Amino acid sequence: MKKVVVRLYNIICKTIFLFFILEFSLSIIFFIKDHITPDKKLNNIIASGIYTDKKIGEEIQKEALNLELEWAPFLSYKLKSFKGKHNTIDSFGRRKTFQPKQVDSTPFKIFCFGGSTMYGVGARDFYTIPSELSKLIDKQFPNKNIEIINFGSFGYSRNTENILLQQELLKNNIPDLVIFYDGVNEVNVPYISGSTRVPLGAKNRIYEYEIMFNKSKQIRSLYLSSNIKRFVNFIQHKIFEPEPINTQDIIRNLPKKIVDNFKQNIELTHSLKKHYKFKVFNFLQPVIFTKTNLSDFEKNIINQNDHYKRLFEIAYQKILQDTSFTQNSSFKDISHVFNNSKNPIYTDFCHTGEYANKLVAKEIFETIKNALK
Repeated sequence: MKKVVVRLYNIICKTIFLFFILEFSLSIIFFIKDHITPDKKLNNIIASGIYTDKKIGEEIQKEALNLELEWAPFLSYKLKSFKGKHNTIDSFGRRKTFQPKQVDSTPFKIFCFGGSTMYGVGARDFYTIPSELSKLIDKQFPNKNIEIINFGSFGYSRNTENILLQQELLKNNIPDLVIFYDGVNEVNVPYISGSTRVPLGAKNRIYEYEIMFNKSKQIRSLYLSSNIKRFVNFIQHKIFEPEPINTQDIIRNLPKKIVDNFKQNIELTHSLKKHYKFKVFNFLQPVIFTKTNLSDFEKNIINQNDHYKRLFEIAYQKILQDTSFTQNSSFKDISHVFNNSKNPIYTDFCHTGEYANKLVAKEIFETIKNALK
């Protein structure tokens, strides 16, 4: 019996030792893959043609990969403070924005809400949508004291944006005008999360909470987050075909929920608007599926995202057929803002570069300029 126990003990020790050797070896391999070998995704973005200066484009995109998120009450997460060459984020998770020269008066505050496209992934600090808008306002209204704040963050949908707005109002930080640039995450977040009522990454937060009180799940989570598991996934992906996405159920059920949730969130914002006396503008943003004049690179993106294409087409169509939106004077459809552009615009199904940000800012400015007088 003693020999059996000793043998079993040796087997367990050797297994654990081999596990750590394999984990360590794979960590080196994946480090080289992630940090030293050429980044295919980065190369594809540069190949999109949105950057006239490829060196700056690479710097912008590499820096964006270093941006991190941290927990934030009620929001689930926010961007961590960051000081880089092209990206500057303060301790509140807000990106640095071009501010016109200050004149001796109380500033006219403009809040800009949205996801990563409002944040300006793919652009330098002073070439985001809020920064380009700030430049246009300064040019047209040089004597007006304007303060524009970029609240855009990765994966934020209107649910989270409304909560963030309420947090600012509770701090007595009252804007004069609020801009919402929505559409992408109103569709994308429910598609990923499976619900219109939860933020991006909610499934991960639920799992993290569950493993806090479950030892077996804690052990399992070590394996799931290991390099060995990553290697297993890599082999499975190479050998087996991925399970087809059940697009029929998604297309049949999700768009109506998306539209209803979007509508309710706009109504909530307008209740806040009435009480706090600020102006609101809701912009339906463009995606690659609403662009008609496509580059070869953009056509290839659409071909690889057929399930997204159908979902966005139906959701956007339902939004634009709903009188709650079309008869709302604060709502503006700018989803076709890039249709007349011959320049490359997209790096994926929704993200763009500095030239596109300038076109969007111009469209927004033309809509809001009378409210600035």
